[in-house]
Amino acid sequence: MNEYPFRLINHDKDGSINPDILATRPFLAVDTSFAAEAKHFIPGERLETAMNTAIAVGSPLLITGEPGTGKTQAAYYAAYKLGLEPVIHFQVKSESTAKDLLYNFDTVRYFHDAHLAKEDSVLKKADYVEKQALWKAMVSEHPRVVLIDEIDKAPRDFPNDLLHELDQMEFSITETG
Repeated sequence: MNEYPFRLINHDKDGSINPDILATRPFLAVDTSFAAEAKHFIPGERLETAMNTAIAVGSPLLITGEPGTGKTQAAYYAAYKLGLEPVIHFQVKSESTAKDLLYNFDTVRYFHDAHLAKEDSVLKKADYVEKQALWKAMVSEHPRVVLIDEIDKAPRDFPNDLLHELDQMEFSITETG
């Protein structure tokens, strides 16, 4: 057993923790989330014009820029100003596909249930489809702000694959036939 220059737990006595050596962190009572900070965001004139134009023509808006320039905050600001909160946030990963923005088919659960099902039972594949960010926005009763964050990490075809679905506001689910 290693000997350490401190004793966090006092095994010799009652096993209690010595509170004098525990690290303390200040409690932040202030909400520092993007949603909370949205009311303090001040968009530049070009961004404001782009946002207003996208709203006027009913078109999605793609905001690009260097890290830390306020792209994410702009989405939360738009949702706040337009009363469209909460923002539907999709975090892109290097393996993300356009389909991931629309839906997820729970293949593992489907195969698990199929394995346990009786021979004469029929599983409905539609029961294994989970709505994702864009589908949730498409079926929402009210317009929604969808933040597709870190889109630059996606495969090259990712943005192009979304164009049809965004233009038509419809898509098909290949797994359900």
